[in-house]
Amino acid sequence: MPITQLRVLYFSNKGKMIALADALAKKLNVKADVIPPAHPCELERVVFILASIGKKTPDTLRRFCMTLNRDRTDYVAFLFDGDRANATDIINAAAETGAKVCEEKLFVNLGFSPSFLKILPDDIKNQTFEWADRILATIQ
Repeated sequence: MPITQLRVLYFSNKGKMIALADALAKKLNVKADVIPPAHPCELERVVFILASIGKKTPDTLRRFCMTLNRDRTDYVAFLFDGDRANATDIINAAAETGAKVCEEKLFVNLGFSPSFLKILPDDIKNQTFEWADRILATIQ
């Protein structure tokens, strides 16, 4: 079954993360949106969430992930820039709602990046594209 409904959402003020979300969205032929999105997820096949997280779990991101039940999406795929411990809190928030969290999570290190700096290293972009391709291949 071909996948037709995809969303790329991001939670970050980093220019590199926003550029990464935009690049992934362009590759998937969709538009990237910020979390919380302007339009809620409804009947999505896969929601890709790209998030920058620090030492404290962002409550807005956690609450959004708690809305991703099976009526809203079949699968949630996570890419994180930041602390793995706080990533677990976000992953668990999505998993508890019933949506399937994809096994492979991608962790990148974008470093400090002000919102105006959107220069994205090719290796991170390629790594992200390959990750998304593997996700899509495993759920078809």
